[in-house]
Amino acid sequence: AVPQDTAKTETSHQHDHNNKEYRKMFMRLSTLILFTCLAASPLQADMVYIQADRDATLIEDPDGAYANGIGPALFAGSTDKSGVRRALIRFDVAGALPENALIDRAFVSLYQTSGSNTDSHLVSLHRVLQDWSEGTAYSSGGGGAPASEGDVTWLHTNYEMEYWVKEGGHFIANDSSSEMVGD
Repeated sequence: AVPQDTAKTETSHQHDHNNKEYRKMFMRLSTLILFTCLAASPLQADMVYIQADRDATLIEDPDGAYANGIGPALFAGSTDKSGVRRALIRFDVAGALPENALIDRAFVSLYQTSGSNTDSHLVSLHRVLQDWSEGTAYSSGGGGAPASEGDVTWLHTNYEMEYWVKEGGHFIANDSSSEMVGD
């Protein structure tokens, strides 16, 4: 079993647009992030629960034409035919904490959705260095939906007006945390 304070995902076999099977890694975000905060004045530790205020999936596409901003699940990993998927999750930490609060540690909980692929995979968390918009593209699968104004895509932080510094998202290369997930 994976400890509660680690990220969890699941993989599943699905069909792509040509009905060929490919592997998807599903990620379901729990509704909170947990911080242990130390107040600046009297040393008192408080636990603060912060819900994600945005989430989306980046769909690898050379034209940045596909998105999944409000679908029911997040996807991360590689598919057999359709490329890489990256889950984006944003927490407004500064807006949820008192001024001068110090963060001692943070816990992120992600939950698996049902699926048939039980292979273990390494899932890593990286800090994203650019702001991005969630958009309105909806897809229940990892293939995404056609991007429209305001969606985040492989190329765009805000379709078609603003771009990532690097295709696939601008993030710190070294992970903040990683965990093997799956059976």
